[in-house]
Amino acid sequence: MGGPGSAPQPPVITWVRYDDGVLAVAWSGPGKPNAGVTYVVQVVDDDRTVAEAWAGAATDAALPLHAVPGEVYRARIAMYNLASGPTLSPEVTIVTDTSTVERAETDPVTGAVTLTWKAADTDEFLLRYVVNGTAPGPEVPVSGGSFVIDLPPPAGSTVAAALARVRTGQDAVSIGPHGPALAAPTERPELVEAAYDAPPAAGPPDAGLLAVAWTAVPAADAYRVSVLDEGGLFFRAAEVRAPVTTAGLDPGLVDGGTYRVVVQAVNGVGSGPPSAPLAVQLAAPGITAVTSDAATVSVAVVPPEFTPTGYDVVLLRDGVPVRRETVAPASTLSLAVPGPLPRGAAYAV
Repeated sequence: MGGPGSAPQPPVITWVRYDDGVLAVAWSGPGKPNAGVTYVVQVVDDDRTVAEAWAGAATDAALPLHAVPGEVYRARIAMYNLASGPTLSPEVTIVTDTSTVERAETDPVTGAVTLTWKAADTDEFLLRYVVNGTAPGPEVPVSGGSFVIDLPPPAGSTVAAALARVRTGQDAVSIGPHGPALAAPTERPELVEAAYDAPPAAGPPDAGLLAVAWTAVPAADAYRVSVLDEGGLFFRAAEVRAPVTTAGLDPGLVDGGTYRVVVQAVNGVGSGPPSAPLAVQLAAPGITAVTSDAATVSVAVVPPEFTPTGYDVVLLRDGVPVRRETVAPASTLSLAVPGPLPRGAAYAV
C-alpha cells in the first residue's frame, strides 16, 4: 500500500487458465497481506461482467465460466479495503480458442511418434498426452508446430494427445482449453506373411514380387507396408487402401540381402503402431565348381532369388584382379583368359 492519502497499488494477475468450463486465476497483492483487503475475480466482455467470484483475502480463485470459443473475454481483480473503494488490476485476455493436434505419425523402426499441428514457430502450447491408455503424464511446454515423443521399447506404443494454447503478456501467462484429443489408429496389424516369390526362369528380371499379408484394423483407411534393410533404414514403402489386407510389391530387393517388413494402419490423422516385423532373406548367387583349360575358365553357379540380367565374373591371381567380364546368365559361365594360366600362381573367381 502507499502512504497516508495515496491511492492503493492495484493487484497484478500473474496466471490465468481456462479449461473444462472453469477459469482459474492467480494474482499478487500489493505489499504484505492485510486482513482488511479482500479480492473479487471478475470476467468481462466488451460491455458487461459475465462472471464474478469473491476470493476473500486469498490470491487465487476458480470460478465457472462457459465461454464461447473465439469470443474475447478478459479477467481482472477488484481489490477492496476499508479505506477506499475498489482498485482494479490490469486486465488479462482469456484464451478461449483451441488448437488441435492434426497428425500423429509413428516411425516403423523406432516407434517414436511425431505430432504436428498448424502453428507459427513462436507459438507456445502445453501438450498433454497419454501413452497406451495410461493416466496422462505432466503437461509439456512446446513451441512451434511439432513435437516428437521418443517412446521406450518395445516400439509401437499408442498416443492420445491434446494441446492448450499459451499466451504470455507483460505480467501474466494465459492458458486456453485443451483441444480435442487426437484419434490416430491405436491397433497394430499382425503380419501373417512376408515372402518373396521368385520370377519364373523365362520371365523378365523384375517379375518377382514380395507377397505380404496382414490382419485388419477396424479404424484403418489404408495400410502402409514398409520394407527395411539390415541397417533399419527405409528401403521401400507402399500404401494399400482398406479393406484390402494383402499386397504384392516389387521393391527391388538385392540378392543376398536380409530385409524386415512391417505394416501400419493409417487413417486421416496419421499412422498407428507398426506390426512386429517379419524377416525376408534372399539367397545370393553361389559357385559350386570352377574348371579351366588353356583358354577358358568355367564357373558353375547356383542362381540367386532374382533372375539376373548377367553376371560379373572376376579372375584373381594372388588376390589381384587380372580379368573381368560381364556374361549372360547361364548355369555355367565361361570367362576367356589371355593364354594359358601360369603354373604356381593362386587363382580365384
